[in-house]
This record gives sequence, structure tokens and C-alpha cells, in this order.
Amino acid sequence: MDVISQSKTIKNMLTDLLIDQVDESQPAFDLPIELPAKTIKKVLEWCTHQAHLTAEAAKSEEEKTWRQNFLALPENKELFELVQAANYLDVSDLLSSGCKTISNHIKGKTVEELRAFFNIENDFTPEEEARIRAENAWCEM
Repeated sequence: MDVISQSKTIKNMLTDLLIDQVDESQPAFDLPIELPAKTIKKVLEWCTHQAHLTAEAAKSEEEKTWRQNFLALPENKELFELVQAANYLDVSDLLSSGCKTISNHIKGKTVEELRAFFNIENDFTPEEEARIRAENAWCEM
């Protein structure tokens, strides 16, 4: 599988523009999403790596370790941007792996830890929060 075909969005754009081969002579086109260049580079790194994997190698422990290391980003924001890019560009394997990484990070977290992870401000008053906790005490086991 080549690098470009891993992004269904880009593959469809090229098909719609009747472009069979990507080369330097083709005019550039913008993606209608704003992402940092380093995020796009990470997506490209992922696609390049995946393009050279055999089906057997994709299931190996070495590949599992590579994916974990690749997705072990220093800031949550970077991981969220990578998942957003994978979603928009329709790089399904990266999207799935990124979402799995996020879900592993949030398993077993308290409300406060989840707020910190997702950078969500607590906008409840202490009274509202106490009421909500009391109403939902049954599900905290």
C-alpha cells in the first residue's frame, strides 16, 4: 500500500481532481483544516511506516511497541491534534490507534483527573457539584 492511499480523504481529492500520480509539477492544494505542520509530519511519518508493513509484521510485538512509542507524545494536545488529523484525513488505522491510546489514558480516572487530562474547566458551583455527585453516587463503585 502506498503512502497516499492510506488517507482516503487525500486519495479521493486526487481522484476528484483526476490526478493519477503525485509529482512536483502538480499544483498544490490546501486542506480545509488548520493543523500544525508537526502534526501533518507525524501523520506522514505514520503513513510512510505503515505503507511498508506486511500483514504479518503489522501484528507483531515490535509493531505494537512502535505504535506505543509513536503515540507517546509529550503533551495531550499533540495527541488530540493527531487524532483530529487522522479523523479528517481518514487514516483509519491511525485514528483507531490514537483513540485507543486516549482511552487507555483515561481508564479509571476521577472526574478531576479527566478535567485535567482534557483541560476542561469546572464550571459547576460547589452546590451543583455536590448535588450531581449525590444523584450519581450509585454509579461510583
